[in-house]
Order: sequence, then structure tokens, then C-alpha cells
Amino acid sequence: MVMKMSEILLSICISSYNRGSKCVRLVEKILTVEDDRYNIFICDDCSNKDTIEKLKNLRSSKVFLIQNKKNVGPCKNWFNTIDCGTGRYILHVLDRDDIFINKIKIVLDILEKSSVGAGYFGKSAMYLVDGIKKHISFSVCKKGKEAFLTMAGIAIHPTGFFVKKSVWEQGNYKKFFYQSNKYGIYPHSYVLSDIALKKDMLFSPISFYYIAYRTENKKSRFYKKSNNKDYWWMPDSVIKTDNCLIAYCCKIAEKKYIDEFICRRFRDSLNRSTIIYKKISASQSEMEHYGLNADFVSPWKLLLISTKHWITFLIVLKKIKIQNKTIRNELRNIWVSNIKIIVEMIKKKNIFEELLSVSNHNLALFRVMNQWVKIKQEGRNLSEYFEKEGYKRIAIYGMGYVGETLIEELKDTTISVIYGIDKNANAVYSSINIVSINEILEQVDAIVVTIVDSFSNISTELSKKVKYPIISLYDIVYDI
Repeated sequence: MVMKMSEILLSICISSYNRGSKCVRLVEKILTVEDDRYNIFICDDCSNKDTIEKLKNLRSSKVFLIQNKKNVGPCKNWFNTIDCGTGRYILHVLDRDDIFINKIKIVLDILEKSSVGAGYFGKSAMYLVDGIKKHISFSVCKKGKEAFLTMAGIAIHPTGFFVKKSVWEQGNYKKFFYQSNKYGIYPHSYVLSDIALKKDMLFSPISFYYIAYRTENKKSRFYKKSNNKDYWWMPDSVIKTDNCLIAYCCKIAEKKYIDEFICRRFRDSLNRSTIIYKKISASQSEMEHYGLNADFVSPWKLLLISTKHWITFLIVLKKIKIQNKTIRNELRNIWVSNIKIIVEMIKKKNIFEELLSVSNHNLALFRVMNQWVKIKQEGRNLSEYFEKEGYKRIAIYGMGYVGETLIEELKDTTISVIYGIDKNANAVYSSINIVSINEILEQVDAIVVTIVDSFSNISTELSKKVKYPIISLYDIVYDI
């Protein structure tokens, strides 16, 4: 039996802008889930004609396309996206993300059993409040202290946020999305904090979505700057947005649990602006998610960030008039613990090896790309090398920026790129098929390795599986 619009349990609402192929892939993937309890709304923020055509070609009674009359920007479009849903609950998803479709039925079943105001699906919550009743795959937090301390402590990503339609319509949440510079990049935490004081909330740590895209450029989607200082996970943004949230929440919550909230939030934001910041910056796949190159962050820089965070937080405490000596001592202990972790990093013997490794990787990459540019300036194409060697069908090992550039280079030539190989195959999406090195590798004429600084180790590993040539991109650009 097909449910009527008014009986729909969940509206999966997708914010869209100029990512037609990714959005279509996401929607088609969701539609493979046969369940009458959900529908899909796409709210498009005046995308280009190509994207609109692709979205209009989605044929399903479950899918509804909403188009903004003018481009309003990410945060405002997030509000419009959530606002257009018709289901009992609204789940916010971004077109650039991918989701585990096998979890959709779990989400539907959880919402069917529960009656809550809002909540979050994902692993962003650092820790729950003691005493919360836990079910197999989710926890229901009672309104007030339980819900507030849990929801206000989530370092939220839009994909995974959900809210009850009736609760959303009753609240004044537009200001958080339409004044994003004042409230921070992700306004969802403000909405969850407000609702938590009045309604029971739900948190489920199931892995609902995963990062699986690369941006097309190195400009922030939020502030359109050519540097990376305004990405939400960067230290300055973490400090600013978390301090704003703390100041706001201290105004709306009851005094009896403000101290606990401040400590929880400060610990989380301090960790994100230092330890997690270093971890993200050093990860090639994570940085490619934001259209940036991996970078080395020294522990000495983390010490400066930690100190800056502590000083700015003292200013916030003064503004919100927190004078309690006990809480100040606890906050100082949290900061000292963070400093100790960073100092331990400095003591590690391999810190210079790590720096040298990153330096060598960047130098090798520079040399390859510099030589490649010279070849292009001469009006030549790397396909000449493969034609000379008689290689018509190739595979590419390393599907980062260089691998994708090589695919583009060989388009409209006689050379066919049959597939790509990457250790993070499940998290990489491309115009070609991507496989793991542990899978059976289809026969090709040659494999090109784009990670030139690790060619020796990669070549040794590949030679155990294949008998055909394994070539470094470095050798290709200097031998063409």
C-alpha cells in the first residue's frame, strides 16, 4: 500500500548546487531502497543548465524538485531545503555526500518507534550524558539537561541532522541560517540546542554517511575566499564558531547545567582546533574532500593554537559573566591536558622524519607537475609516450589530484584508461571504475603510478599481482 503525502514518515531533503551528476547518483542510490515511508526533495540553488537538466530527468513519484528563484548561498539554501520537506520528519543531506543506503531502513524504523523533536544520525557526538537510556542503535535523551548537553556538544555535519516537521514549523530558526556569519557556518547546532530544552531528542551513532567527493576548486564554498582559513574545521573557524555557540547556549539554558556544558564544549572544540586539525591536514583523502592539498602541521603550531584558544575563551567567559572558580580550574585542567598531548608529540623521535616525508612528497609532486606544464607549453600530450611504447589500455594507481588530471589528459586520445587503483577505493568517485589493490586487477598493457615518491614500494607490491609493466609518472614526463 502506497502512503499518501501526509502519511510520509521521512522526507530526505537534499541541498543542491552545480553538482548534477553527484546529486543524481545520490538520489538514484536512495531510490533503490524499496520503502513507502520516505520521499525525496531536492532544493536547487540556481544551478547551471546542465545540472538542472540532469535533475529534471529523475523520474520517480518519490522525487520533488524545488528551484530557488535566485542564488541565496549555502546556509540559506539549507534552510529552504529543510523547509520544503513534507514528511513527519525532515532529514537534511548534501548533494556532495554519499550515504549508506542499507542504513535508510534502520533510520526509518528508529523514527517509526520514537517521538522526538529532532536529533542526529552520525558519529559526531564525543560523549553522551550519563544516565541516558540506550537502545541497540540509538539513545533517546530527555528534554532539558540530558538532551541539551548531548545535542549542544555535537560537532555537527548537515548530513545526518533531522527535525520533526511540526517542531520546525513552530520554531524561529531562520535567523541561524540567514545570519550565518553571526552564528557560524553550521547553524544546525543552534536548532538542536533550542529544541533540546523543550523536546526529547534522539542520537544514533550509526555510520549513516561518509565523505566521498572532491570539490572542483580550492575556494571556500562558504566565504568564497582563495585561502583555507574559513573552512569550518580550521582552528580560527573552530574557535570562533564554538565560542559563539557557547555564548548563545549559556543565555538560553538553565544555570544548573551551564558549567557542565561549557566544559564539554570547550574540551571538544580545543581538541578539534589542535589534534583533529593536525590529523585532517595530514590526510590526503580528507584534504581532497575540501579541494586542498595535504599539509604538515607542526606541534609547535598546535601549541600556539591551543594557547590562542585558551586566551580567547577566557574573554568569552568574561563576556558571559562566568566567575565560578571551580569551573575555571576545570577548564584550565582541560587546557593543560591538551598542552601535555602536544608536548608528547614534540618529544617523539619521528617528528622530523614526518616533516621530511611530507617535504619529499611535495618536492616530487612539484617536479612532475612542473615538467608536465613544460610539455603542455610545447603543445604535446602524454599520450605520445604510450603510443611510442605501444600501450593502448592502461590503469592508474593513485586516484588523487594527479590521477584525475592524467585521466583528463588522455581524454579524446587513442589511449584508454580502463580503471583506477587506490587504497581508499570505497571513498573515491571518478569517471572510471576504482578498485582496491587487494582485488583482482584486470589485464591492461601497463599500470601508471602517480604517487612518485613511493613508486618503489608500490611497484614491489603490484609486481606480486601482475606481470605487465609498472611505470612511474615521473619517468613518463621525463622520457616523452
